Amino acid sequence: MKKINIAAPRINNFHLFCDRAKDVFESGILTNNGKYNKQFESSVSDYLDTPCISVCNATIGLDLTLKSLGIKGNVIVPSFTFCASVHAIVLAGLTPNFVDIDPLTFNLDPVKVEEAINDQTSAILGVHVFGNPCNIIELEKIAKKHNLKLIFDAAHAFGSTYNQKRIGLFGDAEVFSTHATKTLISAEGGIISSNNKEIINYISMARNFGMVSEIETAFVGTNAKMSELHALVGLDSFSEIDNNIRKKSSIVDSYKNSLKDVKGISFQKIEENSTCSYFYFSIIIDEKEFGINRDQLAEVLSKNGVQARKYFYLPLHKHSAYKEYNSLSLPHSEKISSTILCLPTHVQLTLDEVSYICEVIKNASSGQ
Repeated sequence: MKKINIAAPRINNFHLFCDRAKDVFESGILTNNGKYNKQFESSVSDYLDTPCISVCNATIGLDLTLKSLGIKGNVIVPSFTFCASVHAIVLAGLTPNFVDIDPLTFNLDPVKVEEAINDQTSAILGVHVFGNPCNIIELEKIAKKHNLKLIFDAAHAFGSTYNQKRIGLFGDAEVFSTHATKTLISAEGGIISSNNKEIINYISMARNFGMVSEIETAFVGTNAKMSELHALVGLDSFSEIDNNIRKKSSIVDSYKNSLKDVKGISFQKIEENSTCSYFYFSIIIDEKEFGINRDQLAEVLSKNGVQARKYFYLPLHKHSAYKEYNSLSLPHSEKISSTILCLPTHVQLTLDEVSYICEVIKNASSGQ
């Protein structure tokens, strides 16, 4: 039985990648803002039409972005997200202020956000979950009203749009992941986009130990540079970015057309003013209507060679790392996390494989 993995990273033009890698090693410049890293940053900046800077991963990118703002206190953040979103807040010396999500979009609920603001709140960190843009307009209104910084964890959202503008153009800054499972990949890496020159300048120094010269540092920084070899993977991936986004959209359309009439299955809501690049395509399982629960369906898929993920289970406020929040009640986050299943959407997935996955799901239901 062939296994269908949740992700399948690849090199599109291996010969070009090897030629560039040979050039890197012959030059002796494997890191320290080499020419391919600059080319990668420039390509992404042109694509998003805003200044961008690369880092070694998006977790550190979030950490440095938060530090660049010079804020204290707590940061409003969803619990229904990958742990890096909240780890970065803590690493930056700030405190998470967990807020519940909209049960349809899986993103921060603006009403709950405003209710959670207190005199220690300094920022809002919205997460474009699975590439689905947040309700940016409402979050911008709230941030402006309460004089808060607004940052977006756009780890999943490269290629998504909001009000016909690409994600990457909103808030004080947005942070993308270019990890190997994403739509734009560099094996490991991250991109920060911002129109605020102070943020870009800070991260430029902070990713290189805070150095302002070979003998002087302006502040305590870290080593967060993207290497030339990672930039080569990024350039290769970027060369196919529009095609890959279209492929993912086609894959999701096929899933939706096949599963839309299955009782007990519902989909994440994408607002009409948004497009989603679908880091993952997720389904919600209603056990009573579908006939079995999410965990049982995941087991059925696994036995039939299909890798699926229960993202994001557990929600972060239930993690051991955040035990002081374990008694917090976030009902929508808790329900969605216990009923969601993310299916493969990588660009090497064929429509025949999508059809096979859907048939496994349909056959698993006792409610049909």
